[in-house]
Amino acid sequence: VTAPATAKNCLAVGATGTIRPVDESPNKVVSFSSRGPVEDGRIKPDLCAPGYYILSTRSTQAPDYTGWDVYLQSRSDALRDHYVYDGGTSMACPFIAGSAALAREWLVDRRGFTNAPPTAALLKAVLTGGAHDMSRDAGASCGGAAPNNSQGWGRVDLGETLYPSNRAVKVVDRIPFGTESEFTLRVTTTNAAPLDVQLAWIDPPADPAAAVQLVNDLDLVVSNETTGAVLPVNGSTAADRVNN
Repeated sequence: VTAPATAKNCLAVGATGTIRPVDESPNKVVSFSSRGPVEDGRIKPDLCAPGYYILSTRSTQAPDYTGWDVYLQSRSDALRDHYVYDGGTSMACPFIAGSAALAREWLVDRRGFTNAPPTAALLKAVLTGGAHDMSRDAGASCGGAAPNNSQGWGRVDLGETLYPSNRAVKVVDRIPFGTESEFTLRVTTTNAAPLDVQLAWIDPPADPAAAVQLVNDLDLVVSNETTGAVLPVNGSTAADRVNN
């Protein structure tokens, strides 16, 4: 994975397959998708979206060989003139951009973020926290359980992110913090549905020569008040010292 997708605060996007016009699993990270980690060990990409054989608009100035699909190239009607199948993470990124715009609209219209617009960090937390872990599907080729350096935190799933099945969404933005300070949020569960918790913040620039780029080290701890059990964060029982 290369710059600018190595940035701490961006949403770096990987590409999955699609089901048309060829049978390439949407749960598979395709071969051309960049994989992490970055030099200081941070997980990249952050999210994935379909980027294989995506039908999109075609420039009238494009040469005849533009795109991936012979079917469209061989046609002589308006379909060939205006549309083309193409692929790449450049085709996956617009999925995430559109999802971020809709999530922001949801936060403003449905969750009351009107006086103080939702931060970019909250949007990153919402989208990655609600992403679909592709390892849950049989035959998935995505690097194993999320998060990892093939699928990131998973494939974007706007429906399950904003209106998850049998679950509720709680969002908290602009949490005040300082050195050695703590912020506690209690959640009462009423069923056996999965609990997903995501923390994200906009981290200031570090010295480019620094071995670790993280400046503010915020640690997320998820614990059960009844049993005292502490749940793994990002697949590890240790504190995350590199990702924001």
